[in-house]
Amino acid sequence: MKIDEKFTLALENHKESWKYAWKLNKELEINTEISDLNLEQLLEGIKGKGDGHQREILKILLKSSFNERYLTPLFDLSLDIWLNIKKKSSLRITAYQILIKITNRYPCLLYTSPSPRDL
Repeated sequence: MKIDEKFTLALENHKESWKYAWKLNKELEINTEISDLNLEQLLEGIKGKGDGHQREILKILLKSSFNERYLTPLFDLSLDIWLNIKKKSSLRITAYQILIKITNRYPCLLYTSPSPRDL
């Protein structure tokens, strides 16, 4: 089965799709180049999935090296998941790991609190 077919199966909306996402995650090497088409599909496809399915898709994204134009949507998505206390903790931690990966790449995103002198 080709990688594009695996991405398609991992993003479908049936109860077995999370297993395809899990299997795809296990097969990918760290820093795998994911095509822009598949990356866009992953970012769009994560919406409306269950927590476990979302976690597996985020794990795929965590392993990948992604194009800079997708950093903002990925950061926003990860931050929304991290801040949603109704999500499962394993999903929230995976989203947090993506936030850390992005902020390590762009340290200017780290918030520094103002000193009392600056107020």
